[in-house]
Amino acid sequence: MRQKLEKSLELADKYGISNMSMEEITSEVKAVRRNTKSRN
Repeated sequence: MRQKLEKSLELADKYGISNMSMEEITSEVKAVRRNTKSRN
């Protein structure tokens, strides 16, 4: 469990997610999902 948390935090730092607000993250996820659906 601890390793997964550490890996999550590492990835968040790597991709700049740790500096984003929850609203920004939600918007990004929705945009990716929209793009994925439009490709199918």
